[in-house]
Amino acid sequence: MARQQFGGDLDAMFILCVILASEDSTTWQDAAFDTLDRLPRMGSTNTASIALATGIPRATVQRKLADLTARGWIERRPVTGWSMTPKAAQELRGLALETLRYLEVIVTALRKSEEP
Repeated sequence: MARQQFGGDLDAMFILCVILASEDSTTWQDAAFDTLDRLPRMGSTNTASIALATGIPRATVQRKLADLTARGWIERRPVTGWSMTPKAAQELRGLALETLRYLEVIVTALRKSEEP
């Protein structure tokens, strides 16, 4: 599902995740996760910090950011850097919820494996 949503570009997905983790607004969380607790904010993002956090070369990050901007999924804000748009939250909601379900299955299996 993630490959399909991102056209096979999982580096772009990874970059969007870094931007998402740095988000200082709850708008995307309200749109994507109606009932989940708020995630902690990691800090502002710029191209260099995204490249450092992901290990993806800066020039590649710049290209991926341009693509994500063209899709309307991120926007550049003067003070905080890159930010996810409500459009991304809406279009990626299904993927986010499916990912959470998948992670829940993994966590449940890990907990069961630790039981005596």
